[in-house]
Amino acid sequence: MKLCASILLAAIASANAFSASPIANKASLSRSTSVLNASKNKDKIASRSKWAEARGYCTATTDAPADAAAAGLMTNDEGLEYVR
Repeated sequence: MKLCASILLAAIASANAFSASPIANKASLSRSTSVLNASKNKDKIASRSKWAEARGYCTATTDAPADAAAAGLMTNDEGLEYVR
């Protein structure tokens, strides 16, 4: 009898685990009304660019071919670069 009662209670408890939970209220599912227009990303890029320029890091170099030759980069007949 005790075994049947414990099995019955376990079955009832496990049935709750598979039942549908109530849906969240509509206020939590609504979309945000603020539009960022990627302003945070633009600010971040500007900040990082300013930081890099202040430390001498520059991504746009005008003497790139001279640097490539100094680094040992070669270009094959198909236009692919490789290290000498």
